[in-house]
Amino acid sequence: MAVVFGSTAFAPVEIMKSRLCAFAEYQPFSFVNDGLRDLFTGNQIGINVWLGLVFSLSVWLIFRIASVFVYKKHLK
Repeated sequence: MAVVFGSTAFAPVEIMKSRLCAFAEYQPFSFVNDGLRDLFTGNQIGINVWLGLVFSLSVWLIFRIASVFVYKKHLK
């Protein structure tokens, strides 16, 4: 949950302090959040939607591979 507070979920990057701005601007959750905001408000679909999708699929794939590895190790 702490990742949400360091993203653009509650405040735009423009009003954040410089250190938090650098962190929030390139945080993957910000891409997901901005992409969903664009979809729900009817704005033009930009790069944030695709970056959010790539990020989500990457996280899913990493944890899928890790879970199979742990499961096979547990069966031995």
